[in-house]
Amino acid sequence: SILLPCKETAPKLLTGAHDKLAIRISNHQLVNQLCEYLRSPLVSTSANVSGHKPIKSYHECLRKFGKK
Repeated sequence: SILLPCKETAPKLLTGAHDKLAIRISNHQLVNQLCEYLRSPLVSTSANVSGHKPIKSYHECLRKFGKK
């Protein structure tokens, strides 16, 4: 990920209380094909709790968050 400073016009939905955005360029073939098909980047949040190890699988996510 690359942290970049936000412009004042950046939507608060993306920035929250932060003045930077993390940009990640995927090397995952399916993700790249989807972006090309949509002609748009994908925007999402991380599936991890701040300060904890990243969640790397669907089953691990279910264990951590349940069916919320």
